[in-house]
Amino acid sequence: MVYGVLYVVFEMVRHQLELIGWERVTPLHVASALVDALLAIVLAIGAVVAFDVGRRRWGPALRAWQERQLRLAAENARFDEEPIPVQSWRPQHEEPALAGPRPSTYAEPTYAASTYGSRSRGRRYTEDPGRQL
Repeated sequence: MVYGVLYVVFEMVRHQLELIGWERVTPLHVASALVDALLAIVLAIGAVVAFDVGRRRWGPALRAWQERQLRLAAENARFDEEPIPVQSWRPQHEEPALAGPRPSTYAEPTYAASTYGSRSRGRRYTEDPGRQL
């Protein structure tokens, strides 16, 4: 792993010195390239250390949370297999609609030709016999 890190540092330094041009390289350019390469390596090592510290600190809590979630999912799976009883809102036998003419307050709806799937005039709700919600 150390050899890999050293190889990456040398490649980064070489790339920066090639961008400047080998005939114009000064010791200041070499120092700048080394500092840039080492900064990148130090940031990468910092990220790895932060990940390891976070994993050690939050790993047990995360595993306990996952176990609780799996236990809850297993308990809920038992209930999913059974049908859910629901009482219907409709009465057992519907009452027949009252026979007779409509009250005079209702006017027969008049409909114009439909435009793109919507009515331009008329009642918004149907007047079928029975209850409406």
